[in-house]
Amino acid sequence: MIRKGYTNPVEKLHKEDIDQLIVCALKEDEADEDITTFSIFDQPGEARAKVVIKADTGVLSGVDMVRWTYEGVDPHVRITEIKKDGDSLTKGDTIMEIHGNIQSILRGERIALNFLGAMSGIASQTRRIVEKLERWGILPIDTRKTLPGFRRLSKYSVIQGGGRNHRISLGDMGLIKENHILHAGGVKNAIQKFKAKYPDKILEVEVESMEELKQALPEKPDFILLDNMITPMISECVDIIREFNKANSCQIYSEASGGFNYDNVNRLEGTGVDFVSIGAMTSNIVPVDFSLLVY
Repeated sequence: MIRKGYTNPVEKLHKEDIDQLIVCALKEDEADEDITTFSIFDQPGEARAKVVIKADTGVLSGVDMVRWTYEGVDPHVRITEIKKDGDSLTKGDTIMEIHGNIQSILRGERIALNFLGAMSGIASQTRRIVEKLERWGILPIDTRKTLPGFRRLSKYSVIQGGGRNHRISLGDMGLIKENHILHAGGVKNAIQKFKAKYPDKILEVEVESMEELKQALPEKPDFILLDNMITPMISECVDIIREFNKANSCQIYSEASGGFNYDNVNRLEGTGVDFVSIGAMTSNIVPVDFSLLVY
C-alpha cells in the first residue's frame, strides 16, 4: 500500500551507513596530524566546550554526525545533547556540550561543524519551503541531486525540515523519463515493460504533454511527474488525473518538476498538485553557521 509519499523515508541515520564517510573526512583533514594543536596544547588535558549557533535562525540536523565524528577522533570524548535534530534554533542557542581531551576536541572541531552546518542548512531551507507550500496543501520532495557520499545525510536532513524523500537510489523505485520513453517507443510501452519486469515496485512516469498523460493514465502508474509545464497546463493535468482516479477507483498522485525553488513555487498555487520536486533543497546548500567554544 502506497502512503502519501514515495519510498521509505530516511528518518534515522545508522552509523554503519556513515562510517566510511567519516573515515574519509578525518583522513582528508589529517586529524591525527594537527600540528597547531599539538604545539600549543603539548600535553593532553581535560576541557569542556559547547557548540552554539551563530546564524540568526536555523533548523538543527546532524547531532549524531558530531557524536560519530568524535568517536572516530577519540572514543573517550563525551557529548551532552542540549537540542535535538528537527529543533528550531535562534542565534546563541547552545546545541551540545563536549567533554574530553582538549587535543581531541580541537582535532575534530572542523569536520564536526562541517557536517552540522551543511545538514542544518538543508533542514533549514526545507523548513522554509514546507511552510510556504503548506497553505496550498503541496508537499515538497527531494531528488538525487546530492553530493556523492552525502545522500543519506541530505535526505535525513530533508525529513528533519519537514519535507519528503523521493527515491534513495536507482533501485528504490521506477522513474520512467524521456530517454526511457524514447527507447521503449512511447509512454505506454515503457510502463508495460517496467511492470512486466518489476510488478511489485512503485512506479512514476514523467510526461511532458497532454498526449503523454493520456497514454500513461490507463496503465495506472503510481505517480505521474508533470515536467516543465506552465501553470495552466499543470492545473489541467491535475484535473484529468483526479477525474481518472474517481472514475477508476484508484489513486495516482501528481508531481510537478522543473526548476522549482523557494522563490518560484508560488506559481503552483491553486493547481492542486500533490507534490513538487525541488532539487535545490539538497544541491544549493547554504550551511548554518555554528561555532565551538572551549571554556
